[in-house]
Amino acid sequence: MTGYAGRKRKKTDHSAATITYWRCRCECGREIIAAQPELQNGDTQSCGCLQKDHAREALKLVDGTSVALLERNQKLRSSNTSGCTGVTYDKRTGKWMAYINFKKKRYWLGRYADQKDAVKVRKAAEEIHEDFLDWYYRTYPAAEAQKE
Repeated sequence: MTGYAGRKRKKTDHSAATITYWRCRCECGREIIAAQPELQNGDTQSCGCLQKDHAREALKLVDGTSVALLERNQKLRSSNTSGCTGVTYDKRTGKWMAYINFKKKRYWLGRYADQKDAVKVRKAAEEIHEDFLDWYYRTYPAAEAQKE
């Protein structure tokens, strides 16, 4: 935040405390209203543009692919019933569907009567990730050193 202008006191419904709100101008030029305690403890540092920048930086897109998402061992979502990311059950057809997301595209790998077949196809498709990571670390050796 670059500057503060105009202040307004407001008593919140759920608290006896009166909170002071400030009209602030972000470094990007946008104006926001921020609560004084959040400004003082550093919780509000921008209008939200910093969060977008940090998210972009964390993704590290290379050739349209997020290296960070490929590297980490992702936990299965609690709603996952197949036991494998990228394999879902289609109630309408009664079959298991396999897919993989890579380079900003979703690739459908087919529908299978048996869950094990869908998982097998998905695991085979994950080899693409290994090949991509091998290429990435050969091309950018400093990135692998940074990872560790």
